[in-house]
Amino acid sequence: MKDDKKYTIAVLQDLIKTNKDEYLLFEVASRRSDDNELKSLLVDYTCEKEKYIVKLESEVLRLGGCSAASKNDSENSIEFYKASSFEENPNGLIEECLKKDDLALKRYFYAIRKNIMWEVIPIVAKQYFGSKSFYDQIKNICMERPGRLLYKMGIN
Repeated sequence: MKDDKKYTIAVLQDLIKTNKDEYLLFEVASRRSDDNELKSLLVDYTCEKEKYIVKLESEVLRLGGCSAASKNDSENSIEFYKASSFEENPNGLIEECLKKDDLALKRYFYAIRKNIMWEVIPIVAKQYFGSKSFYDQIKNICMERPGRLLYKMGIN
């Protein structure tokens, strides 16, 4: 039981880090987007990511783990630098957001299938399906604008 708890805490902390990385990228992308529909969706997703982080952190604390509330400034500055490097190419930033989100979805899916404690599975599953919904919406908006985004990126 103690090993299950430690493993679950480690999985949740990995999801927290993933969500924090995504939060930064999506926040920058939402500020840079010139497409109102996409901008609105990115802002909504950024707010959801913030809620996901808070919920996951509260679960880690409930299980007796250490708070991951203090952000690792060096890692976050690396993500911010990555996001800032797309100044000239905002489509590249959207591509990076979708790649990060795809990775996050895989991590959520993996977490659900592994031996995490049963009481956190509904939380992780709800966040997985919420993320999947936003991912699909963003991808669909981008595919509606074939000359601008995803067709250029080779994502389909």
